[in-house]
Amino acid sequence: QARSLSCEMLSGFSNLRADLSCHLFARVPPAPLRSEVQRDVNRVHEIWRAQLDRHGGPFLAGRFGVLDCMYYPVLTRFRTYGVELPDDLAPYAAELESSAPVRALVAVARGAPRIPIYDDYVRERGGDPDAAL
Repeated sequence: QARSLSCEMLSGFSNLRADLSCHLFARVPPAPLRSEVQRDVNRVHEIWRAQLDRHGGPFLAGRFGVLDCMYYPVLTRFRTYGVELPDDLAPYAAELESSAPVRALVAVARGAPRIPIYDDYVRERGGDPDAAL
């Protein structure tokens, strides 16, 4: 099960990845999503719900693991672009954000070199690449 979900994450969600670039600290005003992107968002929600129901949470496989690492960038994309999470998934998002590995990643990212193309994309969408720094 985890292997197939990992493969789906690695090879899927191309519309989501194309339209919602990964940027930890940017914030972009919410805008309507293309239907293909919304379909990817809905599928992510389905996967998260199924995994949380199957394993009882608080993480996708019960305890923090590789699936959470793989889906954390998706969560950051949702946050960056103002894609609302359904109420039932908010506790998972909060748990993931407050986990020690994610906090460590964010601390390292604060000092990482900038990637101008990502900052430019955010600005083109009316956002601020430094909003959450």
